[in-house]
Amino acid sequence: MASSFYPKVFEKVLSGELDLSGGAGSDTVKLLLLGDYATYPLDVTHEFVSNLSGELVDGAGGVINYARKTIPVTLSYNSEAGLEGCDLNFALTTNAIWGPDDGGAATFTTGHAILFVDKGGADSANPLLYYFDLSANQVVSSGTFELRNPTTAPRVRRA
Repeated sequence: MASSFYPKVFEKVLSGELDLSGGAGSDTVKLLLLGDYATYPLDVTHEFVSNLSGELVDGAGGVINYARKTIPVTLSYNSEAGLEGCDLNFALTTNAIWGPDDGGAATFTTGHAILFVDKGGADSANPLLYYFDLSANQVVSSGTFELRNPTTAPRVRRA
């Protein structure tokens, strides 16, 4: 499965429901990790964090030093044609790191990373933005896990 935007992000950005401009008052973007690669097949009908299952839980099942990360992103889009023909792309402005420089060595297995908007309340109101397919389980044992900005910014054209 390839990395992908969640489809509802288009409507939410263009309607103004989400402000991902990075300016004052813009929404907070966070990153979460899901466990074993086999446990989550991308489901494009998912819209909110509450639709996901298998998020890592610090202190459970041998998971050490895991927490959701706030990730600054830059988002750009061209909506001259409205929702149809919209170009949408983003870039992480920093890498996400779990490890000694972040409160202690990390221990976990992850197969997926998910960008979402944290609206400050329940996960049932936190919209999903982007699914990173890590291609296989990434195993960290008393070390560091780093999710780097993709060399090519995720970009999609809604036709």
